[in-house]
Amino acid sequence: TYAGLVRVKAYQDEAEKIIVGIHEPIVDRDLFYAVQDKLNRPKPVKRHYNEIAYLKPAICCEECRRPLTAARSKGRRSYYWYYECPTHRKSFRMDHAHQKFNELLAELDFSEDQVEYLKETVKKGLQSHLNKNQDRLPELLKKKAALMAKKERLENKMLDSLVSDQDFFRLNEKLKTELKAMEEEINAANTTENAYWKHYFSRFENLKNISQIFHSGDVQMKQNFIKIGFGEKISYNGAIYRTAFLHPIFEPKTLIMSKKDLLKLHKKTGISEKPPLRVEAITITKHLNALLDWLDQAAA
Repeated sequence: TYAGLVRVKAYQDEAEKIIVGIHEPIVDRDLFYAVQDKLNRPKPVKRHYNEIAYLKPAICCEECRRPLTAARSKGRRSYYWYYECPTHRKSFRMDHAHQKFNELLAELDFSEDQVEYLKETVKKGLQSHLNKNQDRLPELLKKKAALMAKKERLENKMLDSLVSDQDFFRLNEKLKTELKAMEEEINAANTTENAYWKHYFSRFENLKNISQIFHSGDVQMKQNFIKIGFGEKISYNGAIYRTAFLHPIFEPKTLIMSKKDLLKLHKKTGISEKPPLRVEAITITKHLNALLDWLDQAAA
């Protein structure tokens, strides 16, 4: 496909180079480079997920912390699935483990009052950040112009054969990603305060249906949620789950889940048991946005 570029082969002492052709390009140059980059990328290795054992590989042994394996065994009347520790050879009925996890998920759903309280807490934490964003608009526009100039210089180097195709594709993709992020920041800075809060808080509605959204997703979406909500691992002993990490907005629910023998949070400083419905000093970080992004994607 012609993008307005012509490759001139090496001749005598002159190295091979790419020049601008005299004919009108058929496709946009950015689109051409993006397609070439995808064609030159190594094909990703496809992972095969077990739709039944969706807690793998996050679920692990409480004693040795090794991931539990999944298998099935024939009972008197039919086959049943189970998780097993490869070290201690302890096995746990998969349906029992999933039932306990479903009860745990139900406790993570937010009530209407909890969502409203979370909105107030978030708004207090983000208000100063929003004001700073609006003040930064001139600075953001200046940075965008600098990125555009950098992108143009890179294209000129490509035309003058001062950079290899592989380096050009890599650097060009990086610049495009930075420009996209800069555009989002500029749009946020241009957004009025009321419009910003209306859009941002509309995403909080999914917090009321976390368990339902979880079960409607495929196994990969489920595993992504487990990673966001509980970190890399969540241990199970056949009766209760334990974790060293819990998403900050779920931490106030720890005491309730602990009393119901669903989950215990064991941080490095000890067992965390915060009072229910308290969301003290929650720092609005990538943790919250990662959860909201997952809910948006899974609910779509």
